[in-house]
Amino acid sequence: MKLTFGKFRGWDTEDLAKAGETGRNYLYWGSSNLRSPKWAREFERVLGLPVEYDETLMVKALIDSESDIDYDDAQTYVRGQLISIAEDDAYEKQLTDSGETLISEYAPKLNSTANKLRRLAHEWQWNWEGAFSPKQFSSRRNFDLFVEFMTKWDNR
Repeated sequence: MKLTFGKFRGWDTEDLAKAGETGRNYLYWGSSNLRSPKWAREFERVLGLPVEYDETLMVKALIDSESDIDYDDAQTYVRGQLISIAEDDAYEKQLTDSGETLISEYAPKLNSTANKLRRLAHEWQWNWEGAFSPKQFSSRRNFDLFVEFMTKWDNR
């Protein structure tokens, strides 16, 4: 849907969603602040699509929103953003993979399902120490195994 207003007038909303933080921040702002329910819904819709980035659109959006930035500076900035995004994605994948390995190792030991252990790990990952006691487990061995699992989970 083509925008008919604002600093991104003429842009397609799906292209704006691919335009990195500049485009996506505009869409987030619009989804909460536009008076038109039609446009707010459209902004929400494109924000719900799988995230894709397009370097050319990212540079164009940056130039359109920042009048004092030239093409070379915008391109350098965007390439830095794309490198950071790729590094973050690789780190998230490593965390997910190592977490799934731990879950598949410890679920059978704890006589638990992978889903239950995954839920507990995500729910308690930041403050699990002291939140559990041996009385909550079927045996002291299971409590110790859970503590071992959570310690490894934290240290991934």
